[in-house]
Amino acid sequence: MHSPTKEIMEEVQKNFGIMLDKWVLYRVRNAAHKLLHGSMRDHYYKLQNYIKELKRSNLESTFILHTKPAVFMDIPMF
Repeated sequence: MHSPTKEIMEEVQKNFGIMLDKWVLYRVRNAAHKLLHGSMRDHYYKLQNYIKELKRSNLESTFILHTKPAVFMDIPMF
């Protein structure tokens, strides 16, 4: 979902005849994106499995995931 908030606002008004606050639409758009694609935390936790698959499919290569112990808004950073 990469539609700008203004574009969504125009679609809602055209299809349903109502105007919504741009901040409501912004929050709804972000929630929909999270439902469709997962959160940043979800993506972070996929990295370990990704590295394992890289190692499995590239036996002669070396892969190292360096992480930074910092946490921002309860999300691990790397």
